[in-house]
Amino acid sequence: MKIVHGKPRHSQSQGSVERANQDIENMLGTWMKDHISDQRSQVLRFVRFMRNTDYHSGIKRTPYEALFGCKPIVGLPTSSLPQDVLKDVNTEGQIEKIIESAQTMQKDETNQVM
Repeated sequence: MKIVHGKPRHSQSQGSVERANQDIENMLGTWMKDHISDQRSQVLRFVRFMRNTDYHSGIKRTPYEALFGCKPIVGLPTSSLPQDVLKDVNTEGQIEKIIESAQTMQKDETNQVM
């Protein structure tokens, strides 16, 4: 990668960039509202993935496929949760409970250290 320094541009002259930014903002807001979350940084990775795996008519594929040359691998096997925990998971609600439980345990451990 090479960083090229150039002249700053006015946002008004970058219409497509501004529209893309607005799309991301709207997706982020909708996701946070639907999932009752205020964790913007955690939600952003899901929004980014959704955006990068949407078909783009200009390049005739998804941005993910254009960058990596293959379709994205999705599903539980790609998560950071241990496989022995995932073997009995059947619903999104079960995953949410597992994650909430892990976060509670992590907070408890942090409080014990302090």
